Amino acid sequence: MDSSYNSNQQFDYLNMGNKSFESNNPIQLILVKMVRDMKFIGIITIISGVLNCLTVLGLPVGIPMIFMGTRLRESADFFMHYGMTNDQDFLLRAFEKQYRYFNIQKILFIISIIFFIIIMIVYVVLILAFISYNPEIFST
Repeated sequence: MDSSYNSNQQFDYLNMGNKSFESNNPIQLILVKMVRDMKFIGIITIISGVLNCLTVLGLPVGIPMIFMGTRLRESADFFMHYGMTNDQDFLLRAFEKQYRYFNIQKILFIISIIFFIIIMIVYVVLILAFISYNPEIFST
């Protein structure tokens, strides 16, 4: 990350006066909608992560979901700053945060596929074991 960005710059957009984030530029219009949707999905992801963390079995999924939602909201903030300032550093940071969101999402997806396969194997083994101990279950 570029060290030229400091903690005071994160609030510079508040002092921009009447320079509006929304304009008639098609890219700006899409950016406004995208930022709004990213923030919404980020909040929903955080809430889902917190709800998953209420159970012990949900902790391994819930904690990464909280980080995912946080990264997506941070990315939305950087996209918003980029839309107001056209500073390429904000765009780079937005893409970096969005990359982290998708990277965590990819890892969780792979883990869920592996768990699904394991559960299906266990399910088939249990059914076969049940059938082998009760062969008359299918006789009429």
